[in-house]
Amino acid sequence: MQNYTNGQAFITAYQKAFGTAPAVRAAFTCDAMNAMLNALAVAARSAGKTPTRAQVDVALNSVNISTSRGVTGPISFRATGERRSSPMFIVEIDSRTLQPKVISGRRHTTSK
Repeated sequence: MQNYTNGQAFITAYQKAFGTAPAVRAAFTCDAMNAMLNALAVAARSAGKTPTRAQVDVALNSVNISTSRGVTGPISFRATGERRSSPMFIVEIDSRTLQPKVISGRRHTTSK
């Protein structure tokens, strides 16, 4: 997880808050929740009331979380719902401890 853009800061904050290391998927869970909260706030401001699912869906397409705020890097979506840039890692799981180890990693960017 420390290989993510803001991974080490996330690990430190998580351990301070919960007294344990975060699970492997915790960084993506955090980013997904922040993207949804961002979309809900945008949709609510636009609607002037509780937004509908369709309004939240439209707002989700406008999410643009900067590198400094996303744990795994910048977050924005294509019209098809795919993340524009996402980290990709090959992870090896130790058979005795079940601890993950990143073997290689890079950022995958979709066009358009």
